[in-house]
Amino acid sequence: MRQAGTLESPAAAQRLADYLLTLNIVSRVEPSDGRWALWIIDENQLQRAKEELQAFLQNPQDARYDAAGKAAADVRRQEAARVREARKNVVEMRGRWNRPSAGSGRLVLALTAISIFVAVFTRLGDTVGPELRQEKPPGLASLLLISTNVYAPLEEILREPYCGLIQIANGQFWRLITPIFLHFSIAHIIFNMMALLQLGSAVEQRQGTLRLAVIVLISAVISNLTQYFTAGPVFGGMSGVVYAVFGYIWMQSKFVPGSGLYMPPQMVFMCVFWFFLCMTGTVGPIANGAHAGGLITGALIGIAPLWLGKR
Repeated sequence: MRQAGTLESPAAAQRLADYLLTLNIVSRVEPSDGRWALWIIDENQLQRAKEELQAFLQNPQDARYDAAGKAAADVRRQEAARVREARKNVVEMRGRWNRPSAGSGRLVLALTAISIFVAVFTRLGDTVGPELRQEKPPGLASLLLISTNVYAPLEEILREPYCGLIQIANGQFWRLITPIFLHFSIAHIIFNMMALLQLGSAVEQRQGTLRLAVIVLISAVISNLTQYFTAGPVFGGMSGVVYAVFGYIWMQSKFVPGSGLYMPPQMVFMCVFWFFLCMTGTVGPIANGAHAGGLITGALIGIAPLWLGKR
């Protein structure tokens, strides 16, 4: 913002500001040392504004300035209406991160309820090891793992993927998704559910349950497979999906202005920082493969409208 000059009275300054607005030059009038300064918002328009100021000072009673007041008022009303409409369509994540999401959608609540149910009946995953070691009939936890071939060496899994995914190959396709419902500590499930309620609800409220369901299903499969091929079959958690929803909102807010979603820079920093902190191992065993797979998947879905538009 740069100053174009000063005028003697506020009425004269506002008269000129109204005229400039009809020329698509946005300005601001402020008092300055007994006079009234005319500030130009876009510095690229400063030279044009100075020229109009000189013309105004030479003939402030010109008829063109008389008609500018009504036209400028109409422009301001239209802009105010546009801003109000835009605010209706934007979910601001900054104030929602640390409190429960108002009006969480049905899918978000269903995912949360299933995760809590599984956490209770698997005793936070404690039943996974004993069930498999003692060769008991498969319980809930072992039915939700991507595979029960727990002790297959990673090299063997990478060399022959179906040696670990034989159950999926035999038709147990739910195992591609269900690891997202397994959690292994109170902190694990609380953090994931809070993030899901905030981020998932934003997408579901603004873009619908179907859109969120597509993101959850695709990211669950890809993040689970990524984690399986990088660290083996014993893992669980919603964090891969959470990072997918984060990546989706992030890309939509940057590249799809009409999406109705917004991700503040400080939230982006926090999520990316946590992503890399988990990779260091200082916060314990983390499904980093699921995080990476989910984040990339969500980001690609988020920018898909741009690619499809170009195609």
